[in-house]
Amino acid sequence: MLIGNYIESVFLVVACTLGIMSAYFQVDAVTRQRVAKQRDLGRLKADYPLVVFVCLVLLLLGFLSTTASHQLFWVLINLQAILMLYSNLLLPTLSEFLIIQGMGALMFFLAGDALNWVTWLIFLVSCLVVYSEHWYSKYLVHRPYFFLMPPLIIGVVFWARVYVISPSLTLTDTIVNYIGFAWAYYALWVYDQSLQRDQQVVAKLTHEVQYDGLTRVRNWAMFRQDFTHNYGQLSETPQLALVVMDIDHFKHINDTYGHLVGNQVLMMVATQIQSYLKRQDPNYKFYRTGGEEFA
Repeated sequence: MLIGNYIESVFLVVACTLGIMSAYFQVDAVTRQRVAKQRDLGRLKADYPLVVFVCLVLLLLGFLSTTASHQLFWVLINLQAILMLYSNLLLPTLSEFLIIQGMGALMFFLAGDALNWVTWLIFLVSCLVVYSEHWYSKYLVHRPYFFLMPPLIIGVVFWARVYVISPSLTLTDTIVNYIGFAWAYYALWVYDQSLQRDQQVVAKLTHEVQYDGLTRVRNWAMFRQDFTHNYGQLSETPQLALVVMDIDHFKHINDTYGHLVGNQVLMMVATQIQSYLKRQDPNYKFYRTGGEEFA
C-alpha cells in the first residue's frame, strides 16, 4: 500500500471508532432518561439496549469484512477489536461480558483464515484482563493513564499474532494497523476523560442550582418544579402529601444570638429532618422554601 493508503487506514479507524462510541453514548443517554422516568426498570432492562447496540455493530462490521478489500478488511478487524475491548469497560456485568465475547467468537469465525481459534482465546483472555479493571479501578482513580496500558499491550500481542498467522499481512501493514489501534484507543480515553470532566461540572452546577447553599436541602425553585409536576400527575398516581413547617421564634434567635447562630440552627434543623425522612422513606423530598420555612 502507498503512504496515502496507510494514512487513510489510520484515519478511518480513529474516525469510525469515535463515531461508533458517540452513537453508543447517545443510546446510553436515552436509556438513562427512560430509567429515570420508569423507576421499576432493573439492570437487565436498563442495559440491554447498550448490549444490543454493541452486538449489532460487531455483527455489521463482521459481515462487511467478508466482502471488503484487503485494506478495508483490516480496518474493520481493528474496529471490532477496539469495540470489544472498550465495551468491557462500559458494560459492568459478567453476563454482558459473555454476550460480547460470544459476538467476538462470531467475528473471528467470519474473518476466516485471517484469524483462528487460538487468536480468539488469546483475545478472550485479554478482554478478561480489561474487564477486571471494574474491580481494581478504584485504586487507579488518581492514575488514569494506567487504564491505557493493558489495552495498548493487548494491541501489540493481538497484531503480532495476526501477523504471524496471516500471510497476506505485511510487517508494514501490521505496524500501521497497530498505530490505528493505539491512536483510536487513546482518542477514546481522551474522549472519556473529557466526558467525565463535563459531567462533573454539570453535576456541580446542577447541585448549586437545585439545592440551598446553607442547609444543603432542595431549594424553593425545586419545590415549585417538583410540586407542580407531582400535582399534575395526581390522575395517574394519586399519592401526594405536603407538609409545611417553620421554626418558631426564629427571629428572636437571630435578634438575641446573631445571624451566625441562626444559620447554625437552620443547618441543624435541616440536617435532622432530612436524616429522619431518609430513614422513613428514601423517596421523601425535603425543601427549604423560605428563610426559616421548610416543606
